[in-house]
Amino acid sequence: MAESMEAWPVGLRFKPTEDELVGHHLTKKLRGEMETICVIPELHIYNWEPPELFARYNELSSIPSDGSECFFFCPRGRKRKTPCGFWKETSTKRVIKAPDSAEEMGLRRSLVYHKGRQRNARRTNLGMHIYNLNSNVSDSEILDPVLDFSSFASPN
Repeated sequence: MAESMEAWPVGLRFKPTEDELVGHHLTKKLRGEMETICVIPELHIYNWEPPELFARYNELSSIPSDGSECFFFCPRGRKRKTPCGFWKETSTKRVIKAPDSAEEMGLRRSLVYHKGRQRNARRTNLGMHIYNLNSNVSDSEILDPVLDFSSFASPN
């Protein structure tokens, strides 16, 4: 169970860099090493609609989201349908490099949420990054949805 916001000092934020997400958090998760506090919960996000993700994050994580972003571990998969829409990849993969050695640590893919089904879907302003570790044994990802609440307004 997540601790209340009052338990944390004012101004405390969880703002990891990409190399911290891949090189520390994802690596530890794949090795089976447990964190002392839950900052990135595990959730199959495609079972949830984007507005529900922040509530789920705040229920599962020890550090609450400020409403602009949250992070999840999720099993790797190609199906990205949610009950009311789908996530679509928007760009090429971006290489994540170690800051001290420029070694390739992982990849980042960007996705955008589309509300509705394929033929009548409308693109929203909700974006997500998927991080993968460069490893043949990698079977998990870190998901970083970033929400712009205007994305669920009526289409232009």
